[in-house]
Amino acid sequence: SDVLYILEISTDGPITSGAQAKVNVTLFLTNGSTTLAADPNMYYFHWAYSPLLLTHKLENESSSSITLLGSEPGNYSISVRVNEGHCHSCHQVARNTTYLVVTNSIVGNLSASQSDGTNSSIRNGFIEATDSNVNLSFKIHDPSDFFKIAKFKYLWTLGDGSEIVTDEPYTYHNYCTPGRYGVSLRITAQVPRHGGHKETKSGSFAAELTLLDVLRNITFSGPLEVEVNENFKVLLHFIGSPPMKVCWLMKSDCVSLSGPDCHSMVINKTTYNIRHAFKTAGHYCLSVRAENDVSVLQNYHSIEVHSTGIYPLWFILPCCVFIVLAFGIIFFILFRSGRNSHSHQKIPIEV
Repeated sequence: SDVLYILEISTDGPITSGAQAKVNVTLFLTNGSTTLAADPNMYYFHWAYSPLLLTHKLENESSSSITLLGSEPGNYSISVRVNEGHCHSCHQVARNTTYLVVTNSIVGNLSASQSDGTNSSIRNGFIEATDSNVNLSFKIHDPSDFFKIAKFKYLWTLGDGSEIVTDEPYTYHNYCTPGRYGVSLRITAQVPRHGGHKETKSGSFAAELTLLDVLRNITFSGPLEVEVNENFKVLLHFIGSPPMKVCWLMKSDCVSLSGPDCHSMVINKTTYNIRHAFKTAGHYCLSVRAENDVSVLQNYHSIEVHSTGIYPLWFILPCCVFIVLAFGIIFFILFRSGRNSHSHQKIPIEV
């Protein structure tokens, strides 16, 4: 079968103006069922990268790469076409293009993380929990080590009126109130240049941080006992921040809810009503699991279900005792009144 050529191209940009970027290409040969990397020494790679400056070129066992210097900001096209090595003027076997972004600003990413209460697990992202330190950090993208010996200043604006200045690319902050906070970071860097001069680079980054209260409790407001076919109602109250996924299941035993075998819904409030009708008498357990983006919690509620008209023993016994006591008191009063009336009767005396 015919051999097809596939040319993959990539770059480690974007970069800051004055820094260098690497562009890499790999040529693959495929017959539809098998794909192999071609030996770049068997082919000739024609690069087009103007007006960027070539500083290095390298070919290894499976790829060809060039290193380019970007002095001015812009979005630069870089293309490469491939010919067989024995014939530079022959028809090309593959071609591809990529783009390199060069900017005056510092390049990198702002991130947030938080320990979830254990020493081994870290929660990443911009949704975090209140009343626990949020770690804000910045990771610079500097593939050519342009900023290796630069001196940095970081100004963190944390969205709740707080500002922090650091020499390191991270800080910690504790948010007490749930809500959304606009976090911003302003970075300045002094980069040593030739002749003792220093070049100033800067960058601004922003993100929205959402703080949620962890789920601390699930409470139940409802009866502990019902009859068969009676409309059972219970109000769930969640101590924690919505939105949350809620899952509940009514069974004879309390169970851990981790799979799909439950009634699930998403709520945007802290209360939820459950209605249920029991078909048979017995002991039941309402298992409830709630989850928001920063915590998971499960709780249980026990219910006794009785047949219609059949009252529980704990209710019958006191009633029986009360009735017996009532009759006893009545008979005692009647007995005492009978004795008193008999003792006050006059006895006739014969003369």
